[in-house]
Amino acid sequence: MKNLSEKELELMNHLWEINKGYMKDIVSKYKDPKPAYTII
Repeated sequence: MKNLSEKELELMNHLWEINKGYMKDIVSKYKDPKPAYTII
């Protein structure tokens, strides 16, 4: 089984926190500098 990278885990934690939403909701959880939509 593959482990998640640090960035992947950060993204998953944000997804689990908001449960559902739009891309802008996920990006808003990141600290500056925020990742581009295309990276997520």
